[in-house]
Amino acid sequence: MQRNTHQRQVVLSAVQRLCHATADEIYHHVILSHPNISKATVYRNLSLLSENGQIAHIDSTSGADYFDCTTSPHYHLQCTECGKIFDVPFLYLGELNHIPVDPGFTITGHTVIFKGVCALCNQKKGKEK
Repeated sequence: MQRNTHQRQVVLSAVQRLCHATADEIYHHVILSHPNISKATVYRNLSLLSENGQIAHIDSTSGADYFDCTTSPHYHLQCTECGKIFDVPFLYLGELNHIPVDPGFTITGHTVIFKGVCALCNQKKGKEK
């Protein structure tokens, strides 16, 4: 059992406040009120919070890791213009037994990130024309 440190609480609060933020965004948010917390401490605590199931880790195809305050399984949208991630209000398909896989392979979960352009970026594009 790991002890719940002040730094871990600060990082958790930042994830809950920002939701769908990158590790760098979380770090920059944390140091505004806690300038002595190192980047390594923030990253280590993000990893621990994710491993403990207190936050969700989102592997993004953009290269940055995102952290989500919603830990229940759900899908995401990612804007290809600004990179922001949004929740999809769609029923999570928990069991995918009908997916053809090699014999002996057991599916334990899945991640889906839909790609597109968010409303704000679409609006900006419309003003540029």
